[in-house]
Amino acid sequence: MLSESRLKQHKLFFDIEKENEYVSEMNRLGWKLERVNFGWTYEFSRTNREEYTTVIFAEESSKVSETTAFAKRCGFELIPHCFDGLRDVLYLCGRRDEVSPVFHNDSKSLMRAYRLTHRRFSVLSVICVLFLAVMFCELTAFFIIPSVSSGKNPSEFPLFFGLTVLFSVLTLIFAVLTVIFIRSALGAKKKIETLKKKENEKQKRRRAKKDNPKQEDEVIHRRMAAVDLTNRKASPEAEEKSE
Repeated sequence: MLSESRLKQHKLFFDIEKENEYVSEMNRLGWKLERVNFGWTYEFSRTNREEYTTVIFAEESSKVSETTAFAKRCGFELIPHCFDGLRDVLYLCGRRDEVSPVFHNDSKSLMRAYRLTHRRFSVLSVICVLFLAVMFCELTAFFIIPSVSSGKNPSEFPLFFGLTVLFSVLTLIFAVLTVIFIRSALGAKKKIETLKKKENEKQKRRRAKKDNPKQEDEVIHRRMAAVDLTNRKASPEAEEKSE
């Protein structure tokens, strides 16, 4: 839905980084996030290009109020999101020239977000698998019980046909949801492993600098020496050309 000053879009994300990229791109185009409904309906209002910036931040439920207060001190406002059942995801928006760069998604906050995502989709996957098992048992019962009790073809019963179609559709829906939730859980786990590797590499470099404080200076000196040597080689050539 598009108008001169309001915009509503329907998007479904299972990755917090991709969702943040989408909202940031809308900010760049001159749309400020105003509200999120049902986890997939995004409402925007018209602003100047790149006037606002948005941070989607995941936090443990017990620390949401503390994080929200800190974000407000950094110049962000909390964007309401309703009817999605989530209280651990914060949509924070602020003017680009007024917000503090202190508040942002670093590797630790992203790992926390993906842990919450992995936990949520793992639970949803188990629930969907249980529903699939129930649907399968019901469909099996529909085929076996009528034929055993009456000796007739189950498809001759109108009620049986309607229930079979209903449970078949429900089985298909839960099967698709199961695949989506499992893939999302595995994707979140993969992201966590990638971020852990990057964080470990950063810590190794920090420890190396701490253990060998002169190492970086030696590298700088070698580079400066190489530059001096290059300048010395270039200077005679310049003199010859000038002559």
